[in-house]
Amino acid sequence: GDSRRSYPFDSLDIASTMPVLNTFRTENTTVFTGAQIVAAPPKQEAKSVLTAAKPFLTGSIAGCFSTCCIQPMDMIKVRIQLNAASGAAASPVGIASKMIAEEGVASLYAGLSAGLTRQVVYTGSRLGLYDVFTDKAKEANGGKPLPLHQTALCALAAGGIAAVVGNPADLSLVRMQADSMLPPAERRGYSSVVSALLSIVKHEGPLGLLKGAGPTATRAMGLNLGMLGGN
Repeated sequence: GDSRRSYPFDSLDIASTMPVLNTFRTENTTVFTGAQIVAAPPKQEAKSVLTAAKPFLTGSIAGCFSTCCIQPMDMIKVRIQLNAASGAAASPVGIASKMIAEEGVASLYAGLSAGLTRQVVYTGSRLGLYDVFTDKAKEANGGKPLPLHQTALCALAAGGIAAVVGNPADLSLVRMQADSMLPPAERRGYSSVVSALLSIVKHEGPLGLLKGAGPTATRAMGLNLGMLGGN
């Protein structure tokens, strides 16, 4: 009779050294048309995707954690900068006390959704792209360690690209943090980073999302050079 049989792939545990005779795969089943049975080689695609995504994921997670910790200090810093522009100087303690008394403790975390989005996009890209660029450079060098000027170029490129990609979220963060200091008639009342992004596009056009991208990219390139350029 017909010796063709179907075996669920997950149930096979047979030495991979046995020869393969007339086999083919369906979605979840390995079909064998010969007398000998072997397990198909393990899939490497999922592992390669995870390996490639790892520096982006770790950078994003680390950035989000740091944002949750320093968001109140960042908010106070923005208030100090805005107060200085208007000539009303104040100490960090005084600003924090006034914010809590007038706006509540939650005001210290204004713009948190934009800050987290920025970290996912910017920090994840900044660190992830650096790994990608250095790996490609090492391949081009035959696996040899990279000289300082090449790691510096990788750091500069990764920082600049990540800053431009993350600029919309960075701009949204600044707008959300500064909104409460505007006169009531001029406030946008952003509820989230999505609200801020849509408002910017609506009133300033899509290119409005790239306002300040030049200085932001310059800062990011310098930061990445200092942090990663010598690695």
